Amino acid sequence: MSRKFLLTATVAAAFLLGIVATASLAAKHTVALTASDVVAHTALAPAGATCYTVAIPLPESIKGKELFGAYLELYLDVDAVERNGLVNETPYFDVHALESAFAGTVEEKQFGAPAFGPRNVVRGENRRVVLDITDIVEAYLDGSAANHGLIIGSLTGDRDGVFTVKSGLLDQGAVANLIFHFRDR
Repeated sequence: MSRKFLLTATVAAAFLLGIVATASLAAKHTVALTASDVVAHTALAPAGATCYTVAIPLPESIKGKELFGAYLELYLDVDAVERNGLVNETPYFDVHALESAFAGTVEEKQFGAPAFGPRNVVRGENRRVVLDITDIVEAYLDGSAANHGLIIGSLTGDRDGVFTVKSGLLDQGAVANLIFHFRDR
């Protein structure tokens, strides 16, 4: 065998061992959210639309660990609002941390940092959506933000959508799942 082949094989084996070692140190924890964790409210815009507050229970298993991913998984029925005779086929879906405990009315001053910019979701039924909420969960874990949960839906008034969270499409009858990926420090 040539030296070049042995060197390439050695580097490839070390790379694969690194991946296997990292994967074996990683863990995943899923929290099934029920209807009492994902609650519908009347949105600011569009009129008659619904937004949702989402509780973010942080399992003991991730505290003190290195979090490298936190995701909210849910299914939505998505429709759009007609404006000037036009219907947007991919309305915006917003996700924000709540700055304070939800008081029963949706007020923009309660919106904390967005998880990301507005995300387009294609109109249709039973759309599976996985949202990266890692930054928000990290702030809850390190104490730089109080955990009042999330507010999700058509919140900005731009490219309005009508979103309905579906139940019965996830395991354990969950309305949504929180998925945490972490490892020991």
